[in-house]
Amino acid sequence: MDNLLSQILRVLLTILDTSSDPRALAVACFDLSQFIQYHPAGRVIVTDLKAKERVMKLMNHENTEVTKSALLCIQRLFLGANLAVVRLFIYLSIIGGIYESGELVCWIFLSAVKN
Repeated sequence: MDNLLSQILRVLLTILDTSSDPRALAVACFDLSQFIQYHPAGRVIVTDLKAKERVMKLMNHENTEVTKSALLCIQRLFLGANLAVVRLFIYLSIIGGIYESGELVCWIFLSAVKN
């Protein structure tokens, strides 16, 4: 991993450890999830930096944006990039009451799993 990338990741982890600003926390989680998605070894690098524990603490944050970004990051760590987005949509639709019937959500999930 090159030096600049390492510095950026360490800044993101410092934000997760020290910031109380919900926007900064949400952006740091989102940026980590993007790194996991687009870097070939993103999941391994983020796991080695022990970011999972830091992000998991934010899943119970009072700010919904922080919670959503933390959830997406953890899902990408565990499931990989493609399936994580679908699961986040399902989770948000269930807790947000977007769909009274789960049929559409199940169809979207099954379509993503096939691909």
